[in-house]
Amino acid sequence: QQQQQEQQQQQGQPPRGHARAPPQAQQPSVSNPFDSFAAFNDRDSRRHAQASATGAQPQGPAPAAPAGGPPQPPRVSVELSPPPLSPLAMFPNPAVRPPELTSATPAAVLKLYLMQAGATEAETRGLEKQEIVELAQRKAGLWECHRLLACQAVANALPASARGKKNLVPYHAAFRYAETFEEVQQMNKELLIRVHPDKHNAAARMVATRAFQFLRQSFEELKKAMGPKPTPP
Repeated sequence: QQQQQEQQQQQGQPPRGHARAPPQAQQPSVSNPFDSFAAFNDRDSRRHAQASATGAQPQGPAPAAPAGGPPQPPRVSVELSPPPLSPLAMFPNPAVRPPELTSATPAAVLKLYLMQAGATEAETRGLEKQEIVELAQRKAGLWECHRLLACQAVANALPASARGKKNLVPYHAAFRYAETFEEVQQMNKELLIRVHPDKHNAAARMVATRAFQFLRQSFEELKKAMGPKPTPP
């Protein structure tokens, strides 16, 4: 009997006459409820730090996905600016001459001039009359650039038949329909200085480059039509 009890003890069975101990319930692994919050707060802090370093606006967490649907992307609010007007809409007459930019110039004329020159509302907000005049004077070169782009738009809008006939109207309009080639040369020198890309900042350099190229093209076209003819040898 003693040998049987020893064998039962070795097999993990309680000896005869002893009650079996109830199995101990396995304790569920309960994590600290603050651990998940700390991890989320740490991720949120890193996300805001990265957004501050890159200059981006930190976005909040993504909204909860509807039941049975795919996760929704975070909402991003974007303010859209109105589309800019075309050069021809700003300059119905591309051969127009600039107005006098003085303190006696009406405010409506200055406002239209600055719009044609591509000035933004932020540049003109809160300025006095004299400050607006000075801003318009600084935008004189950019105003000429946009006017030349309006002449280029006229040239691009010509039908193929008119282009074949070497229609010089848009090229002549770039020089305000100068009557003689000497006037074209004088105006070309002045415009080259005003619209040269090096005279403008990086934001307006692309516009100035396009205007500069069209100005040179216009001069070459008028030189062929109005310039002195080479004398035969």
